[in-house]
Amino acid sequence: MVAIARRPPAARFLTARALHHRLFHGARPTLLTRSNEWSQAASRAFAAELLAPEDALRAELGAGTEIDALSDRFDVAPLVIHHQLQNHGLASL
Repeated sequence: MVAIARRPPAARFLTARALHHRLFHGARPTLLTRSNEWSQAASRAFAAELLAPEDALRAELGAGTEIDALSDRFDVAPLVIHHQLQNHGLASL
């Protein structure tokens, strides 16, 4: 597995996606892309939930909680937090 990313949070996300592919698709080589194929979408959802789980996000939420602060707390990109909050109905953004 090779994760190529310029920022540590992006590398962590790619590594989590690669873990999903390894666990659910075996050792065969796989490209991680921005494709909307089911396996790519599933790997992104897996990575988001692994790195910024719903229960942990819910526990961190409070009045005035900023996406950037949550992003720093979970060491993921702000977009990951944004999608997690929307997908779990924790905030309407």
